[in-house]
Amino acid sequence: MDSERLLLIVTCYGILLFAIAWLTERYGHKINKPWWRPLVYTLSIGVYCSSWTFLGAVGQAANSGWHFLPIYLGPILLIVFGWRFLHRLITVSGRNKITSIADFIGSRYGKYQPLAAAVTLILVIGTLPYIALQLRAVDIAWNSTDWRTDTVLGNDVSSSLVTAMIMAWFAIVFGTRVIDGPNKLRGLMTVIATESIVKLAAFILLAIFAWGLLREANMPLLVGLPQFNFQQILSPRFFTEMLLAATAIVCLPRQFHVMAVEFQQESDLRYTRWLLPLYLGLFALLVIPLAQAGTVFLSGIGVPTDSYVLMLPSWNGQPATLAFAFIGALSAATGMVVVATIALSIMISNELIVPLWLRFSSYQKEHSSDLADSLRLIRRISIVTILIMAWWLERVMLNNENLAGIGLISFAACAQLVPAILAALYWPKAHRKGVMAGLIAGMIMWFYCLLLPLLLPADSALMNQGLFKLAWLKPHDLFYSGHWDMLSHGVFWSLSINVLIFFVISKLSALTNLDVRQANAFMQLNGTSYEGEIPLDPSPSGIEVHQLQALAQPLFGDVRSLKIWHEFEQTLGHRLLPNDQAPRFVVTAIESDLAAIIGSVSARKAIQLLIGKQPLLLKDFVSLVSGSSRQIQFSQTLLQTTLDTIPQGVSVVDKDLKLAVWNQQYQTMFDYPKRLLYIGCDISKVYYYNAVRGYLGNDNDPVDAIVTKRMQQLATGNAYRLERRLPNNKVIEICGTPLTNGGYVTTYTDITDYDDMLSQLEINKQQLEQRVQDRTAELQHVNDSLLRENELRARVESELKSVNASKNHFMAAASHDLLQPINAARLFTSSLLQMTKTDENLTLKQTIDQLDDALLQSEHLINSLRDISRLRSGKERPKREHFSLHKLLKSLAAEAGIIAEDKNLDFHWVDSHLWLFTDRHLLRRILQNFLSNALRYTQKGKVLLGCRRASGALIIEVWDTGPGISAENQLRIFEEFERLPGSTMQGLGLGLSIAQNISQLLGHEITLDSNLGRGSVFRITVPLGQQQTITVQKRLSDPNLANIKVLCVDNEARILAGMQSLLEQWGCQVTTASNLRQALDLWRDEQPPQLVLADFHLDNETGLDVLEALQYHWQQPLGAIIISADNSDEVRDQVSAAGHLYLPKPIVANALRTTMNRALRKVKRMVLKDNL
Repeated sequence: MDSERLLLIVTCYGILLFAIAWLTERYGHKINKPWWRPLVYTLSIGVYCSSWTFLGAVGQAANSGWHFLPIYLGPILLIVFGWRFLHRLITVSGRNKITSIADFIGSRYGKYQPLAAAVTLILVIGTLPYIALQLRAVDIAWNSTDWRTDTVLGNDVSSSLVTAMIMAWFAIVFGTRVIDGPNKLRGLMTVIATESIVKLAAFILLAIFAWGLLREANMPLLVGLPQFNFQQILSPRFFTEMLLAATAIVCLPRQFHVMAVEFQQESDLRYTRWLLPLYLGLFALLVIPLAQAGTVFLSGIGVPTDSYVLMLPSWNGQPATLAFAFIGALSAATGMVVVATIALSIMISNELIVPLWLRFSSYQKEHSSDLADSLRLIRRISIVTILIMAWWLERVMLNNENLAGIGLISFAACAQLVPAILAALYWPKAHRKGVMAGLIAGMIMWFYCLLLPLLLPADSALMNQGLFKLAWLKPHDLFYSGHWDMLSHGVFWSLSINVLIFFVISKLSALTNLDVRQANAFMQLNGTSYEGEIPLDPSPSGIEVHQLQALAQPLFGDVRSLKIWHEFEQTLGHRLLPNDQAPRFVVTAIESDLAAIIGSVSARKAIQLLIGKQPLLLKDFVSLVSGSSRQIQFSQTLLQTTLDTIPQGVSVVDKDLKLAVWNQQYQTMFDYPKRLLYIGCDISKVYYYNAVRGYLGNDNDPVDAIVTKRMQQLATGNAYRLERRLPNNKVIEICGTPLTNGGYVTTYTDITDYDDMLSQLEINKQQLEQRVQDRTAELQHVNDSLLRENELRARVESELKSVNASKNHFMAAASHDLLQPINAARLFTSSLLQMTKTDENLTLKQTIDQLDDALLQSEHLINSLRDISRLRSGKERPKREHFSLHKLLKSLAAEAGIIAEDKNLDFHWVDSHLWLFTDRHLLRRILQNFLSNALRYTQKGKVLLGCRRASGALIIEVWDTGPGISAENQLRIFEEFERLPGSTMQGLGLGLSIAQNISQLLGHEITLDSNLGRGSVFRITVPLGQQQTITVQKRLSDPNLANIKVLCVDNEARILAGMQSLLEQWGCQVTTASNLRQALDLWRDEQPPQLVLADFHLDNETGLDVLEALQYHWQQPLGAIIISADNSDEVRDQVSAAGHLYLPKPIVANALRTTMNRALRKVKRMVLKDNL
């Protein structure tokens, strides 16, 4: 590709990046996509992939095999396995408004400026070679494309110098223009994220291109590469490189800046944990085909290994691929350089220049206003200086083509900060002296063991003989440990000495209060907002307001400064005048905001200088009050606390008749606006406000005359006392007491109640007797009314009890009489179903099923009415017991599953083996109603039965995807005969009413949540029970009912006929009778019946009477079942007391079969017992 075309492409790419930065900085706040900010944040961390990873890693792989891998593997492992550490580091930095890694360490260790300055110097020393490496990479890139042989720039102009100046210009434009705000580098970070995408895309394209070349040459991957030896992975150098790479993701200034300083909120980390390792892993995988292709095709023609990436497309004659590769390499180098120089310039200005500027400046107001411009200028000069020094260093290392080696040396220098960073987050007793000493010792060892061998020739005396000609002090063989490689050797000794000295000196040093406070700020993660942790301390700080304004306004800007002071005044409740002493919480807040711009160390230094120089060196100081009034102002907070505790309103004016002190009662009494009263306010302004409202009397004089009169009264210096009725009818007693040196203390006492009391005493005295007489008559009338009301209430209660008893009796009788024919009909239908099992007449079977279903619905209606009556009568008594929920849920699920399968619904249930303490039968009724409603109203979708644990209880829930219930209908559905409006489903509207009554009886809460169109969930909360020991008894097998002799006694002929038909279907020998006499007459067998089925309510006797007579007749106990439609407790108790079984009507065939088997087994046990 010709040089002009390549230069045009690079220019267009630069214009594109400039446009992206400008547009994002100007309109980026309008991008509200939730994925935008996390994606830009994560991709900006990809600035880690510099020219080392783009060019040098391929060269290192070609030379040293697997030793290229640690540069990617170290950060990946740290992100995957050390995410909690990274998250803690990022969160703490954001909370404390950290501006750089030097600010992080300096702020954590007692806001110690010398320590922050030392860290800055270390990072400048450690980063300059790395920036020089990027410039060297740019030079290699231009050389690889052979465009420098042209005359476009001239042979005497270095491409790396031109590139450095362009980078400086870009960093200055988008890195220093805005110095405050969370998005001050928004445009630059978007460009860095864009470059991360570009260099990855270019690297992928190059890898595919290299893989294509290898396929054409029939070269499989990793074949013919002897330098790739898996033993390298186990070498000390491999682990050392991996350690340095892991620390670089944290300690390099650019990485700390994009990861910690640019962090704004927790959502920024949404993609980081998986996207960043994926990004680095792709680079690592793509290195292999590029290294193999370069080795195969370029190693024999003398091409430097670091140029393989760019020379492959040039060698193969692919100009488009070459252009894209060149853009990728340029992105890798420029992104790193721009961010690194900005990060270093922030550290240099905040930790080195600004503290010196603060120390030597007289700090007058006119000088303070230049702070923002000075800060921008310092940072811009720092950027240019850093890049010029890096370019000079690049010229010095011109003959060193090993980019990876230079990068590792820089990483090793920055790694000296790791002990300080780890201790900052996890060791509260770490001391700044230990950090400082450890860093100095570690850097000395770094210089001696790593940098010095790189600078000295191999045959120098120091390298061959050691320091002071001591062989054990050789830089590469310190203490005879030269069996390691030089990098591992240097890193081990520098970090070991660093950690050892750091630990020992920290143990020997005592912590100050500031050290402890900063340790807590960096180690306690209870809060998420630094401002929210500032205590509201209103005590005077010793710094006047105008000093803080002069310092902050140039940095914050006019708009933000006005907003900040407005918030402070709202918090205090009054204005902050220029010469007022700022409360401590205001100073703390200003220091916190300054820290986000100039660093916490410099911010604290600035505040300390304000305290030290106040107020003599401020030329614009003008006193508002003096003498005793000045003393009053200085003690305002103490006096305010005292005054607010007394009930009277109090105001104090000084000798210049300006308001100095007042209390809240004074402001409330006269209903002053919040901003009317402030220290130094002319009292005439207050009087004028009161005169306009008529608070200074009812004189007809003009307002100005009234105010003048009051001011003249104050000017006399005499004490006064008066009472005044205000327009709001309050009576105020005003007492003015003059001060010795001028001014007044005035008290305002609200005597409205006292005045009203005096005026009312006489009226009350006159009205008292009449009121007593009236009250006596009223009381007599009320007593008579109460007596009549009590009589009427007693009669009504008696009538209500009678009506209720009649209703209950009617319900019981009616349900009994109604259930008799239904019972008979169901017996007949059961018999018909048995007879038609083999019948092929489907219409007849369907008709019988429909008949049986109709009878079942009628039966449910009557049973529901009986349940309602039983619950309302108060006769239902819950029988609470401890039982396992498992069996109850299992049986309910079995029933519901069949219904759901018929309706093609998806039914699920979650089992539970917890024990409950309640009435299991009543609880089953409630859950049956829940499930019945859910299955009835859900036409498609799912029904779920499950449980949730609560404190001491269990919440049983039934979920459905039915039509849902509107908010206005959620209470109505628990009423009797209430159904959803517009519902076409079958139902009586009684189920939920019964469930509600049972839950109230049990004391269990029922709740409902529902969304229209989405479904509902019904819940009941049941107390947990205690697990009981269950004794499992072996059950006897059920006998066959065939040939069993059965006697049926009922006064309804239809029921007898239906019973006989059903029992004969089962093979029983049945005899029916309507009373005792008929039973004795019709029974022809000498042996008594094996089972007696008797109705409870006969014509002139009960079923128990008949059984008692039959047992007396045969002189032996009989197996018997009492059948009745009366489901009351009295009937059940009588049957149980007689030793018989009870079966309610209407009779269900399966229930009858089961109960008959139970009765027969009971008779067998009785016979066995008698024989024994």
